[in-house]
Amino acid sequence: MTNERFIFFFLLGIASLGGCFRPLPLDPNTLPTEDHARTLEEGRWEVGAGILVPRQESLGINLPVRYGLSHDIELRTNAAHVLLGVPNLTGEWTAVKEKWGAMSIAIGGLWLHPPLLTLLPDSATKDLGDVHLISIPIVWTTSFTATNTTDLSVKMSYYYTQFVGTFSDDQQSGMTGGIGIRELVIEPIVLSRIEDHIWLFGSLELPLWGQVPAQADGQLEVAPGVVVGVSGSSATTLDVLGLYTVRLGLETRAGEKGRFRLYLTKGQRFLESRSDAILPGFELIARF
Repeated sequence: MTNERFIFFFLLGIASLGGCFRPLPLDPNTLPTEDHARTLEEGRWEVGAGILVPRQESLGINLPVRYGLSHDIELRTNAAHVLLGVPNLTGEWTAVKEKWGAMSIAIGGLWLHPPLLTLLPDSATKDLGDVHLISIPIVWTTSFTATNTTDLSVKMSYYYTQFVGTFSDDQQSGMTGGIGIRELVIEPIVLSRIEDHIWLFGSLELPLWGQVPAQADGQLEVAPGVVVGVSGSSATTLDVLGLYTVRLGLETRAGEKGRFRLYLTKGQRFLESRSDAILPGFELIARF
């Protein structure tokens, strides 16, 4: 059996497993909202800490802070990145809420500017004052109620990342330009409730398209006193088809208001590279 077929039947097994258990009363204050079109209840806060959390915006370290601004709008940030000098904020709006499921759209933003980084000394950032990294993820999520204990979701994500800056030397040379990453990813997700305090989830991230655009303008001193203007642009399409990532996890209660999540990720990907290692991760959250 190929890996793709094994993954398909494994996720199908999780979905079927949920249907084997009797319906349980649902508390909206404890329902998982990660990887689902539902958002936090109005006025609810969620804070936590995690390592190797398999979300692109986490970059391995996660101190999530989330707030239910209204009954269908949620704001969230990764406080770990803010403390490191990387401002970030995401807003999610649940546009549709019906008996069959829900739909939401999330738009985020992250800005990395070397002079703001708290871990780097001034000597390492003083020459990078004109360098900026901007990342804007846009995620559309549709969630369906499959059974009394199982939800199926599909995420369609577009990631816009751009690195721009001005680079110069002590001569007359200087370049202004940027390089970016554009990605389109689809991710089916299964979320199954085993007991009122135990959830299983699994997902299969499938990149559909990727591109690396680059552009540069400026002047270059080719000989003493001889300066020429240069300009160029390119866009390289990435071969990402087949570079899937599998994520499995379990969420359970940790105290009265806490939840503990355990993750296993295989095939973590960056551009055209993919790791075959299985990476464990965990996250402890509290909702109040």
